[in-house]
Amino acid sequence: MSKKKLLGLLTGLLTLGGVSPALAYGEWWSGGFVTPNPLNWTYDSVTMSTNYLNSYVKPAAGPQWNGVSSKVQMVFVTSGSYRVKALLATSPDPNATGLFEPYCAGGVGIVNCINSTWTSGRVYAYENAMAASGYNATQRISNFTHEFGHSLSMSHVTASGINAVMRQGRQALGTQSYDKANLKGKWGL
Repeated sequence: MSKKKLLGLLTGLLTLGGVSPALAYGEWWSGGFVTPNPLNWTYDSVTMSTNYLNSYVKPAAGPQWNGVSSKVQMVFVTSGSYRVKALLATSPDPNATGLFEPYCAGGVGIVNCINSTWTSGRVYAYENAMAASGYNATQRISNFTHEFGHSLSMSHVTASGINAVMRQGRQALGTQSYDKANLKGKWGL
């Protein structure tokens, strides 16, 4: 299929989904997991309690991102293999409330892996920074949703005037139509 036909098809699908096509292109990284279906994830029971997991992390992963694209299925596992691990940590920067750190054959982190195939990754939430900023339950879930979005190769939203969980900063959102259009743009329907 030619680029022009593909662009036309994508524009039509985005318009049907209620997203302006001019705003929904390329808000994702070129690197990532070869396929995120299934994207098995787990948590670090040393840094995170089961109550915290159930209250903030589980509502942020699968329920927010699953069902958007048939190519994306986030599955929580307690045993066996996984590709993403969620952890609580202490932030050295009081303004940073989370981080996604991918691992690839040539290195660790966004700088080294953004355009590479990832082997695994870690979603960090910084409880000290969220607590100091007065994050409520909805904002904590939104923070985890944002970081799990990075594990699906979603980048920060740069388009102005758009509500999106992938926009940087404090928010109380789940995935929005713009986030979903970008996920479909990266992975397909």
